[in-house]
Amino acid sequence: MAFALTVAMPVWAMAAEPILVHRDPGCGCREDWAKQVKARFKRDVRMVDASNHAQLKIRLGIPAALSSCHTAIIDGMAFEGHVPIADMKRALATVRRA
Repeated sequence: MAFALTVAMPVWAMAAEPILVHRDPGCGCREDWAKQVKARFKRDVRMVDASNHAQLKIRLGIPAALSSCHTAIIDGMAFEGHVPIADMKRALATVRRA
């Protein structure tokens, strides 16, 4: 079972910004997932091979126990691992209403 985590970040990106997906260099699962994200969000997805992926997760406050091979940054929120797209959209909509 995959774990997922959403972490709010203090800086909000513009809606037109591409979705950033930081990944461990050995991650092979993110290509299919990124295609789904691009199709469902109708936005560009920029892949970042992150040799310092662990430091990024520390900076974002993602606990090591919930760590995955890729981290998506969408409109200032971090999504760790294979978060269902419907859940990401719901989280983003909730924060925008607040």
